[in-house]
Amino acid sequence: MNDIERAIELCSSWSSVFPRYLSTFENKDELFHLVSEVLEGNAKTEVTTEGASIMESLRIARRKVFCVAFISEQVKNDASASFGLLTNAAESFISLAFSDALRESCNALGVHPDDLCRFAVLGFGKLGAMELNPSSDVDIMLVYEYDKELGKKTSMHELFARAARRAGFILSTPTELGFCLRTDFDLRPEGSTGPLCNSLEALVSYYESFGSPLDRLAWTRARPVAGNKGFGEEVIRTLRPFVYPRTVVEGALEAISKVLGKLRKVAKDDCVFDVKTGYGGIRDIELCLAAYQLIYGGRIEAITSVSTVTALSELSRLGLLSEARDLCEAYLFLRRIEHLVQYRDDRQIHAMRIGDAKKVAMMLGTQETTFIEKLANYRDIVSAVADRLFGLGICKMGNENQAVDTILKASSPDGHFEKSARALGFHDAQKVFSCLQALRNAPHSPLHPKNIGTHAGFDKILVKACCACTDPDEAVAFASRIMKSPHHKAVIEICTKDEAIFSQLVFFASQSPMIGRALIHDPALASEITLSGFKGATPDNEKFKERLDEQVKRKEGDEAFVYALLRAKRHALVFLAVKDIRGQVSDEEVQRSLSDCADAIIAKVIEYVGLEKGLAILGLGRLGGRELGYNSDLDLVFVCEKKDEQVLEGVRRFLKILTTPSTFGPLYQIDLRLRPSGTQGPLVVEAQQMAMFYQDLASIPELLGATKMRFVAGDKRLGNQMVENIKKIANLRIKKCDDFTELLRIRELQHLQVANKKSPTYNPKLEDGGMLDIETIARVLGAKKCGFREVPESTLDVLRVLKDECKLIRFSGAISSLEKTYRFLLKLSNWAFLVLDMPISSVRARGPKAQKLALSMGFSDGEEALWQKYQQALSVGRETFAMLFAEAMKVGSET
Repeated sequence: MNDIERAIELCSSWSSVFPRYLSTFENKDELFHLVSEVLEGNAKTEVTTEGASIMESLRIARRKVFCVAFISEQVKNDASASFGLLTNAAESFISLAFSDALRESCNALGVHPDDLCRFAVLGFGKLGAMELNPSSDVDIMLVYEYDKELGKKTSMHELFARAARRAGFILSTPTELGFCLRTDFDLRPEGSTGPLCNSLEALVSYYESFGSPLDRLAWTRARPVAGNKGFGEEVIRTLRPFVYPRTVVEGALEAISKVLGKLRKVAKDDCVFDVKTGYGGIRDIELCLAAYQLIYGGRIEAITSVSTVTALSELSRLGLLSEARDLCEAYLFLRRIEHLVQYRDDRQIHAMRIGDAKKVAMMLGTQETTFIEKLANYRDIVSAVADRLFGLGICKMGNENQAVDTILKASSPDGHFEKSARALGFHDAQKVFSCLQALRNAPHSPLHPKNIGTHAGFDKILVKACCACTDPDEAVAFASRIMKSPHHKAVIEICTKDEAIFSQLVFFASQSPMIGRALIHDPALASEITLSGFKGATPDNEKFKERLDEQVKRKEGDEAFVYALLRAKRHALVFLAVKDIRGQVSDEEVQRSLSDCADAIIAKVIEYVGLEKGLAILGLGRLGGRELGYNSDLDLVFVCEKKDEQVLEGVRRFLKILTTPSTFGPLYQIDLRLRPSGTQGPLVVEAQQMAMFYQDLASIPELLGATKMRFVAGDKRLGNQMVENIKKIANLRIKKCDDFTELLRIRELQHLQVANKKSPTYNPKLEDGGMLDIETIARVLGAKKCGFREVPESTLDVLRVLKDECKLIRFSGAISSLEKTYRFLLKLSNWAFLVLDMPISSVRARGPKAQKLALSMGFSDGEEALWQKYQQALSVGRETFAMLFAEAMKVGSET
């Protein structure tokens, strides 16, 4: 038996998928030939698409690459033996997918390919480093040369964005043959919320204005992988001064240290070792290398190689890091283990069970005890370098007072200061030192030398109060800003006299960035809520309207008017949020209060622009259902009896006032896509046209959306009449409809969009069994079974009616469970902004953000408990949706 045959036998015994993937080869000769080519250094891959669709061809080719890579690696017992093949294959797959996607996009949009500018697909992470894993996702970014309109119907940006979406679909969508490559575009500017592709000018502008140390970290592994690679190299050269400045940029080392510190917090060293993120794992090595590259890369080009192995070798050759050779050996050893873990079931996992050590040792051709000793030795070497570099080798300090004294007496953020700060729960020692220094230097601060005698001991109170918060770094940053502000003298005076009040101040401000921002920018509000003892309040709608009237009285000009509205809204939201965090108000009360605030502000703006007669503003979505969150946008439709230029100009002014940016953001973000014909429809719709649209043209999803419609402001007679007519039309058409194919197709596409995320992420709106599914089945079943005379506005109200409906009595338990699920998912979405200042769809299942959200929502076991609850809720949503949808269709067939 030769080496290749022996390797095939071992691979078959190890991997559950390997024998099945072998069947994609035409014969044994083809397999042996490809393996031999790789072993001889030829790692190129060709994909044949004749006689099969591109999706099928890519997936077959990917299975062949998987087998050849595993065998080659097993023969050489070296992870790097497969790096070239896996990377080149991925580049080939990406290139084919984008070529097909561009061809389809040009045909669909009527654009000739010769009219396109140059573009490149850049690879990052292990793809960029040419060190891909067998089951890796691929981090990519599409950059094109310049923006330009392409005829009257489209633009360069729109075409390339469409092509990127299509290419991602080709590569990532699961079929009977699985996926080809999981694609991840999240390293683009603004992450998952940013444009899917960027022009070179937009890219440079973003990084010049907003680029962070972590952006620089990502670009150390950037490399062109498809498209015009010459242009891709131009992009990388253009950004090189940002990635590798000749002078050391402040905050780079601290940012990497923070990443590693978070990994240390969640690392588990019991029966499972995460080869990637565990203590002394691959990520430790990558971050150590990145630190040296970001510090020295602007002056020493040799160490800026995208390859981890090459860059570490250069660090060793130049004598910059004495342990670089050891780190390189450890890296290849750990990558070999990581590959074996992924070859087993073709899954993107990194955890090795310690109980599998014997089997892993066998695959590595060594004894179990030797393997365990070698693994422990490498982990010790790696973690020692990382801990030394980032100051993470800290023992627990039993004396909190000693740690507090150390950081208060320190004259610089030295090693002792850093250890004490970390022992107290801070992550960024430099930031803590800077905040304390700023307080000592500010004349109005209680920590200023001239004031410290009057406020003896307050410095310790301040540090301890910040340490007690969920996010100590955020707490000390807030305390530093407000306690030195000459505009917050009243707040400072109250806090220095009442330790409990100060503790509440930093707690609420660090718990919610929204509250913290408001208190900094509005000293009067800060004084008022501090004097109230942070009791909070549920806004009374009539009192809020009175406050609005008082705020806007005698305000001249749009700018002053907008600022007055912002102050009133900010006041209401902060008092409500405090009560919400205390658990003294129900989620429904929060949503109704926020919706009432929006209604009152919209009515006030309509009055201000003089459109109270002849124009009605209708709310849809969350606003229509009175289910607004703290950062919800407003889905609006403008209806008039008859359009004229004066009405159009008034609506444009109305929108400008609501969306004008300010220090605290705009009053609201407005979404007009739910109007008849969406973005293609007119800004203001005539009443007759709107009724005709819902009668003849509206799709089932649009009809379902209309069931949440309600009058918000403007001409009350016109608005109520339109809402009544359209809801009646929508419910009747839904009741008579027997074909929900389009609805189910859209639903499936949304689920696929979520499923293609590279790492587990919350998305309670679009997940299978999520809020959109619950809203859909509630409205469908309501129309089919209940024939609402007066359609309830909120989804929770609809569910309550369905639960009591005699025809659905046998489903009352399931509907009750659905109601609880919907409440939980709504709160999850709302609290993501309240405590994290970000949409829930950007929160990953595990990490410091998820941990803070979990603890804030009362999950004492942290992120894992919240994720488990979330999965259980989705499971209830899925099962109940299927059950009730079948019932709704049965009703449809009976009618």
